[in-house]
Amino acid sequence: MKTLFRLMFLSLLFLSACGKDEFSVRGRVLYNDRPLEDAEVSVYLKLEKDKERPPVKVVATDKNGFFEVRLKRGKYFLTGRKRLEDQGEIDMLVGSYSDTPIDVKSDLVLKDWTLLSKKNKEDFKKGTGIKGIVKNFKDFRKVRVYAYKDTNSGLKGPDYISFSKIDKDGQFQMDLKEGDFYISVRERKGSFAGPLKEGDRAYDYPNNPIRLTKDKYLDLGIMNLKEVDRKKLEELRKTGYLREGAITIKGVVVDENKKPVKNVYVMIYKDSEMIGRPFTISLPSKEDGTFTITLPEEGKYYVGARTKIGGPAEPGEKIGYIKGSSDKSISVKKGEIKNIIIEVKEIW
Repeated sequence: MKTLFRLMFLSLLFLSACGKDEFSVRGRVLYNDRPLEDAEVSVYLKLEKDKERPPVKVVATDKNGFFEVRLKRGKYFLTGRKRLEDQGEIDMLVGSYSDTPIDVKSDLVLKDWTLLSKKNKEDFKKGTGIKGIVKNFKDFRKVRVYAYKDTNSGLKGPDYISFSKIDKDGQFQMDLKEGDFYISVRERKGSFAGPLKEGDRAYDYPNNPIRLTKDKYLDLGIMNLKEVDRKKLEELRKTGYLREGAITIKGVVVDENKKPVKNVYVMIYKDSEMIGRPFTISLPSKEDGTFTITLPEEGKYYVGARTKIGGPAEPGEKIGYIKGSSDKSISVKKGEIKNIIIEVKEIW
């Protein structure tokens, strides 16, 4: 009798396993060899670059960096990302699981997986760099000296390769390496992130780009901050764009019922992944859903929109893309004015 019961029990277990619809896939995400909390892990049926399909599952890591997602039998690609912010300094961590596609046939425990900084900051050795004195600031703790490798960002945003704080006397020293750099100084009244606002102070080094030689600190002298020009800010508010350029994109943000949606940021990317820092961002859409962006050069761009800047998508947030384009892209030429429609949906 016991033998019969045992056989029946094993048979039930076997049938249960054979009929299992989903399997557990567990793993741990790290950054700088430490567990990464609240990282977003997305699961795709194709490579993450293919945006024709959304992720099949999105989960977040716990305080110890662990995540678990339940998946049906099949092959999947895993990507991860997290937005870091330290006193307003923003960085995006991204990465794909190295052994993808994973082949889900049973419960899986993946090896540890490390995300990397989008900035790809270099390890600059002491002895080469810049130094100087910043003047005309209000609060030295709010001042940052930034070094950029190019002018693609307009010397704004988190595309800098390195930055330095100043002391209470305005003095700073930044380690870099030999080569060419563009230097900019900003003092923010509020957060270090986002476009300049009235009351902020700024200074772009007039002899950009600078050229550094090995084992020498270039003295940039005195750098006088100036309050951001109110007329420029007013023009920014009127035109609705954050970058100067000769190509204008105008449009309207609507919901599924074609009603205008306000306070949505339209984001332009140069690659189809559309992750990390956008190439440029509009000011929030107006009451009637309208927005304007300008671009400095012709080419193909990818257009998306959301109601907040940075970080994983959250329930209740509105997210959308350009209508009428299968790959969410738009091609522009010099002197053009493009009119587009962006449809957003509330996600849960």
